[in-house]
Amino acid sequence: MNRNFSAGAAIMLVLGLILVFATSGNTIALGSFAVSLVTVGWILTIVGAVLLVISLIPRRTTSQTRHVDPTGRESVTERDSHL
Repeated sequence: MNRNFSAGAAIMLVLGLILVFATSGNTIALGSFAVSLVTVGWILTIVGAVLLVISLIPRRTTSQTRHVDPTGRESVTERDSHL
């Protein structure tokens, strides 16, 4: 598990929940485009929750090394590594 990734996901989740429950329908106007802070909060909450679930899934890769000895026989060695 990547701790930095988990911490970032948790921070995004908390910020999203703060925007959802602490703002009362305020909007940000960017020229002719307006964005509701509640909508931004829900988006951050959903993305943070998905990232937190993804960070809890263990990832493992397997690399293979092929070796041919002098008699011509090929051997394969597998090695597991954690990301």
